[in-house]
Amino acid sequence: VSTVKCFENNPLVRTALGEPGAGRVLVVDGGGSLRRALLGDNIGELAVKNGWEGVIIYGAIRDSEQVSQGPWKIG
Repeated sequence: VSTVKCFENNPLVRTALGEPGAGRVLVVDGGGSLRRALLGDNIGELAVKNGWEGVIIYGAIRDSEQVSQGPWKIG
């Protein structure tokens, strides 16, 4: 497990998921804010490409329709 703490700003999420995931899960503490998305379909695809097993977001995501149909699970 890797962790990122950010509030309404996703560059740290993109940077983390741009690294090799090697079966890891990224936990993102976004403070629960729903005003700015921390993950969308493009960053989700980056996570899959780099071998991440999952991402847990305490905050908002965008492109939920596309993300829900991608090679990952939303729950």
